[in-house]
Amino acid sequence: MDTEELQCASFIGRAKLTAVAPLAGGLGQTGRLTALGNVPTPLASSAEVNLETPKSQASLASFDFLVAGAHGNLEALLKTASSLKRLFPELKVVLVDSQEQPLLLDELPQGVESVMMVTKEQAEVGRSLLLQQGGLLAGASAGMAAYIAFIMEARMEVGANIAIATTNLSPGLLCLNM
Repeated sequence: MDTEELQCASFIGRAKLTAVAPLAGGLGQTGRLTALGNVPTPLASSAEVNLETPKSQASLASFDFLVAGAHGNLEALLKTASSLKRLFPELKVVLVDSQEQPLLLDELPQGVESVMMVTKEQAEVGRSLLLQQGGLLAGASAGMAAYIAFIMEARMEVGANIAIATTNLSPGLLCLNM
């Protein structure tokens, strides 16, 4: 799937794709930032709720990087990272942890390219950028991931496709067969 097809796609598994505008003034060619958010499953009794249904599916193979905050279900996150490396060997998974309350203190988890640390203030900046550049309200974990994703995009000389996990990353969200 090329960049143009990625632009038209709406989902990866149950994860809704939302374009997020990069900041102006980066080092090189502008990349693409895309937020992956969770679309809730409708309740059987809520027939009047009109949730968006998948129109076109993208693939994580379309992305160069997937950036996710580590403050959610850590077991599911690490299982997903390991599976992604096996299924999409070219995809680089970057986990972002809290500098004040780190969860990833040991060695680099399997399937993870790197672990970056951010402060609470940086996570808040990330949350603000998601709102300003993509119209998305997000929690602290998504803010941590967004902060690093915006920095990565701005510092790369060659444009890259970067996915930002704005919800707990899990095999079920991405419909990975485990």
